[in-house]
Amino acid sequence: MLNNNSIEYFIKNKRYILESKKHKNKNELIVIGDFFQILKDENIENVTLKNLREWDNKNVLPAYRITHGPIREKVRYYSKEHIDIVKEILRLKGLGFEIPDIKKVIFDNIPECLIFLSRDIIKKEDFKNMSGIIKNINKEETDLIITVIRNCKKDFCDNSNIDNLNDEYIKDIISQYKNANLVNKEDTYIIGFILVLISSFNCYDENNNTFNRLKFSNYIDDIVGKY
Repeated sequence: MLNNNSIEYFIKNKRYILESKKHKNKNELIVIGDFFQILKDENIENVTLKNLREWDNKNVLPAYRITHGPIREKVRYYSKEHIDIVKEILRLKGLGFEIPDIKKVIFDNIPECLIFLSRDIIKKEDFKNMSGIIKNINKEETDLIITVIRNCKKDFCDNSNIDNLNDEYIKDIISQYKNANLVNKEDTYIIGFILVLISSFNCYDENNNTFNRLKFSNYIDDIVGKY
């Protein structure tokens, strides 16, 4: 709960802190009605009071709670940092993300491209076949190239607006993955597997129709280092 503990959050991979109530100056806290008006004054649209309450309940926009009145109602309060989180929520919603995935991006620092992959590619038959192919990569290299890389690489680049994959990009998202605060083991396994898939894209030379096994092995070692 934000009242008792500070919470770290990330916007575009930059780390910020929502300080706990005991570390906040009470004069900096903004009651929910006034906070909503500030959003309107800053022309931040598509937000309602209902949204603010729902986002708090779902812990994607955690509010401070302060007890008021004879019935001891706990009123929601916000700070200026919450404004940036609202903007990020709306930006991610505009990309088609749902609240569970928005929480992963903002609070677990999971790269957006990995969310796209887990949402859009995991259901594809090519992606399902990848597990068995990787286990037998020496024997199944042809299948890896033909049935997986071409189709999945195109989908990935289209969804992520990426024209070219390179070592710097791959190493960056692996680093983000290793630094992410993943709590759910299923998320860890799925995203780790997706990284293996993305890494394979960068090891395939389309011009020469070859696959760099050593490079791929180095990527795997880096990803496995998460554990």
